[in-house]
Amino acid sequence: MNKPDLSESEKTYKQIVKFYDLAEQLVETVEDPNVEDPIAQLEFVEPIVEQLESATDMLSEEYRNFIETGKAPGFLTRKRIEKNLRKIYLALDACKQAKEDRKKYDGIKVVTGIKSMFKGFVSLVGSFVGQGFFTQRRADRVLSGNDMKQAQSKSGGRGL
Repeated sequence: MNKPDLSESEKTYKQIVKFYDLAEQLVETVEDPNVEDPIAQLEFVEPIVEQLESATDMLSEEYRNFIETGKAPGFLTRKRIEKNLRKIYLALDACKQAKEDRKKYDGIKVVTGIKSMFKGFVSLVGSFVGQGFFTQRRADRVLSGNDMKQAQSKSGGRGL
């Protein structure tokens, strides 16, 4: 298998590691003076931050390996990629659903931003598929319904 185009790979890798910045933004909301209950805010954002960081660690490591070797991840690795992407998606979607109940938390605005970034990121999974890093079937399972259509329109219909 040929190694993927370096400029596209670099763009994709930068998109992956942006999740570290977003996780940090969530952590910072706990200390925001506008947050009425920092303990409740921490309890709200902590599982999301943990998911973002662990998934970003795994994705960046596997993608770096893929770029260096040109060798597609095996079945179990692709399954882990799918599982991590889906867990992040579900956690962020739950935050969106809880937005009305948690308007007093500044972190919700960041979470909404993360969900939007995640949709953009998932559209990049289309390039993973094109490069052989991820399978189309697994990409399709990460998102469903209207969210899938939104990701396709953001990516111009490529891959997903």
